[in-house]
Parts: sequence; C-alpha cells; structure tokens
Amino acid sequence: MAAGTYNLTIDRESSYSMILYLYTDSSKTVRKDLTNWGASIFVRPKADSSQILWSEVSNASGITISNPTGGTINILIPATETTLLQGVNVYNVKIYDTSGTVERILEGNLTINP
Repeated sequence: MAAGTYNLTIDRESSYSMILYLYTDSSKTVRKDLTNWGASIFVRPKADSSQILWSEVSNASGITISNPTGGTINILIPATETTLLQGVNVYNVKIYDTSGTVERILEGNLTINP
C-alpha cells in the first residue's frame, strides 16, 4: 500500500503534535495491530537528500506507539526543533517490526511558518 500524503505547516518556535490512526476506513477498523512494531519520523531538506534535519525513533519523546492494538502513533516535534527548521522540508513516517519489515505510512512537505 502506498504511503498517505499529508502536508504540514508548523509555526517556528512552536511545538507541534499529531496523532496518527492506522484505520482502513471511516468505520475505524484498525489496519494494523502495532504490538511489537516500532515507528520513526525523519525530516529532510528534500526527498532525495541524505541530510537529516530532525528524526525520532520509537520510545523517544518525539514518536511513540501509544495504543498498539488501536493502531495509534503519537508524534511530537518540540519547539526547540522547530526553531532550527526553516522553509519547506519533507518528512516521512515509517513503521517496522523485528523481522525487518518496514512500511512507509505517511509522507509530505513540512513547511515552517516564520
């Protein structure tokens, strides 16, 4: 399944939080039980760049799987990080399990509003 696309605009020097629900449809059927899965988020200046401007991996303060059986992921970009970002960047969110399976579930532009 292709990753969803969602463009974000964040005010500089402000915290930003979002909750992702991995549902299959509007009836809120859980797409994936995230028990024993991890999640990550990476922000880069552009899609093909190897430079990482900000990242978090599961169980860090910036990304957590808050309800594994409900398919829920919480993301927090602290104000200390948005202060360092500028312009239009790109981000992606991935989930992964211990067997090495990786799925990109969300991506888009991340614009910092000065």
